[in-house]
Amino acid sequence: MRYDYFSDGELIQMHEASVEILKRIGISTSSDRLRGLFLDNGCKEKGERILFTEDVIDKGLKTVPSAFNIYGRNGCDLVIEMGKQKGYAQTCVGAPSVIDLETEEKRDASLKDLEDFAKLSDALENTHLISPVFPRDVPQEIIVTAETAATLRNSSKPQRICAESSHELPYIIEVLAAVAGGMDALRERPLAYIEVSTISPLNSGFHPAEALIDIVEAGLPLGIVPCPMMGATGPITLAGCVAQHNAEILSSVIASQMLKPGAPVVMSPRVTFMDMKTGLGLWAMPEQGLAAAASAQLAR
Repeated sequence: MRYDYFSDGELIQMHEASVEILKRIGISTSSDRLRGLFLDNGCKEKGERILFTEDVIDKGLKTVPSAFNIYGRNGCDLVIEMGKQKGYAQTCVGAPSVIDLETEEKRDASLKDLEDFAKLSDALENTHLISPVFPRDVPQEIIVTAETAATLRNSSKPQRICAESSHELPYIIEVLAAVAGGMDALRERPLAYIEVSTISPLNSGFHPAEALIDIVEAGLPLGIVPCPMMGATGPITLAGCVAQHNAEILSSVIASQMLKPGAPVVMSPRVTFMDMKTGLGLWAMPEQGLAAAASAQLAR
């Protein structure tokens, strides 16, 4: 069963709105590498904004691969076939806290918790992709490297990795390559896709931009996961926030194809909603599910 949020006509309007955002408002970035990439490939600079043209957008979208695979390690026969319209289950990413099973009290997540989490996820038949909890008892400057190593040691399933900073990325890739049997083997059978989270609204911050470039240049699958919040860092309307979100994703998709036409890339919908009383992001609102359905329809 397939759920479409937009009609065919509305879907075209949403895409055109995203294109207009990129053409008239564009994005900002503090990365000279990303700015240079865009300007060298047909974008224009106006003030501190990078503006796209219709031709640049169309060219970038033409070379995006329709499908690619992510693999398990150590002979694991689990293969994630991205783009084949198959359904997979992924663990929740980024929990900094857990409920202790002994005391039933909430506390900071530890590396041991992550190891147990990975072992459990590995054993669950209907869990296919593993994303980590965030351990607080390791140096936060190397947290993603520690997460990646711990998950690889305790699971054979494919991973989704969220890169928090560009300076840590070489070590993350080094760990993946060591397990895969070298960089060539990792490119041939990637064990993970690595996501970057650009800053809403419409800002490719320094670390996400630098990490994006390094991931693509390494030949690994890239995930793009901005997180605009309706009423705060995005429009209050669902359609408006989805259009902005789609524009943010498209700018990074286009960058990946400028770097390496045919580079594998994942569009990850993540629009949330702000509680007007507290300013907190609400992650269980009906609007979030609707926005995800709308964004997935645009991605298709």
